[in-house]
Amino acid sequence: MKRSLNDLTAKELFNLKKQVATAKGKAIVLVHPFFDYPTHDTKYTSVIKRILANSKMPVIILGEGRTNLDHVFRALSIERRNNVFSFPTANEDPQLIKHYSGEKPVLERESGELLTMMLHAAGVKKINLGGAYSAKCANLTYDALLSSKRFSKVHLLSGALRSHVSEHNAEFVHVRSHAQEARVSIVERIKQALRRKR
Repeated sequence: MKRSLNDLTAKELFNLKKQVATAKGKAIVLVHPFFDYPTHDTKYTSVIKRILANSKMPVIILGEGRTNLDHVFRALSIERRNNVFSFPTANEDPQLIKHYSGEKPVLERESGELLTMMLHAAGVKKINLGGAYSAKCANLTYDALLSSKRFSKVHLLSGALRSHVSEHNAEFVHVRSHAQEARVSIVERIKQALRRKR
């Protein structure tokens, strides 16, 4: 099953905006959460499963364009709820698929910018990020979300990040958490300064 951004309907995008408003601007973004599924990492799988089954926030899955999410949900023995949205990407790459030319996906060059614009337009203000293959795909997505300066918070979900190289993953989480703390600290200082001016 091939899926591209052209397959996103106005109804899906409106529903995303509505769900974000209900969640007060919060959303979860999972980058390739089913990469090389099934995995032996049962802790990671149980965290992802819990998010998909119980999250009150909208969950945006950046998933390979040919991944059949309904099949994955059945394999995880959970029902796909209406707060789960899928933005199709290339395999092993977080670039969004614009459309297909025959069997070949045509990728969005400014993918990070487009993703941040779509999330911002939906009213997202705070993002919780997770997913597999974190050393590359989640890392690139995190950088795009953070550098856009469109969100007040981009937080890494504990237990919901998985890499094939565990020491790289630990380094990635360590570096990102410091960058995240610095970003949050700057935002808080700006908010305090604005409150004082009023």
